[in-house]
Order: sequence, then structure tokens, then C-alpha cells
Amino acid sequence: MSIGKILGVVATVLLLTAFFSNGLIMLISPARWFKLPSCVAFRGSLRERDYMGKLSGQLQIRAMGLVFVGFVVYVVSGLLGVSPHLHAIGSKGDALILRSEGWLCVMTSLAAIGCGFIMLLAPKWWVMKYMSTGETDEVRQLLLERIVRIMSLPIFVGGAYFLYHCIAAR
Repeated sequence: MSIGKILGVVATVLLLTAFFSNGLIMLISPARWFKLPSCVAFRGSLRERDYMGKLSGQLQIRAMGLVFVGFVVYVVSGLLGVSPHLHAIGSKGDALILRSEGWLCVMTSLAAIGCGFIMLLAPKWWVMKYMSTGETDEVRQLLLERIVRIMSLPIFVGGAYFLYHCIAAR
């Protein structure tokens, strides 16, 4: 086995382990998940104050944990050769789960297109949400907004390109 394949397997195992452990902690205790160090938890822009104050926020975190755990179980069962498709009673086809490759491709492409669209039309919001640390330097803010607007175009075009190929591949 080549060094590239070994590194790929190790990276895959580490990533799936991180997804699974995050998902379990999110399911068991959303409050404890927010206490994890940022290098371990996949929080992104999620903040404890926004989600732990309401029951609906806690349910959203638990639902995302269920998605994480379900994704890992689906991938690992596919790698082990166990059929990960669910069948409805009396059905001869895949009734409950769409073909994951096409669905995942379309949804990822639409997410990239949406992000590119938001970055193009509302760069100030994007900068304040994801890049700002609270400083009030207007020159830096304006520069970041221009960079976000410029970067939105390749993201939007890339999403559209992959969406086209997702649909054309069917």
C-alpha cells in the first residue's frame, strides 16, 4: 500500500471518529458539546448563547448530532459491504433513502451557490458574521467586503458547474 493510501485511510478514520464522537456528544448533552475545545468540536459559527437558551435550540443541536451519527453509520456500513439502504415493508426498491451520491451532489452544489449568492449580495453581513472580531476599522471592513464579493464569484460559478454535472450525470 502506498504512503498516499495509508495517509488517506488514517485521515478518513480520524475524520469519521471526530464526526461520530461529536454527534454522540451532541445527542447526549448539547451543553457539554459547547464546552468542548474548538479544535475538537465542529461548531463553526454556532454559539452557546444562541442555542442553549431555548428548547428548540437544544433540539436543533441534538438533531444535528443524529445527522452526524447517521452519516458515519451509513458510510461505515457502506465500506463494510453492508447494504445501508432502508427498504419499506413490501417494497422492492429503495423507498426511504434516495441514491445518496446524486442527492449529496445536488445539495452540496446548492449550498455553494447559496453561499456565493449571499456573499455577492450581502458582503457586509458575511464579514460581520464570519470574519469580524469586533473591531471598527472601516478600511479593513471595506477591504474584507470587497474580498468577500470577489471570492463569491468563483464559489457561485463552482457550485453552478458542479450542479450542472450532478444533473447531467443522471
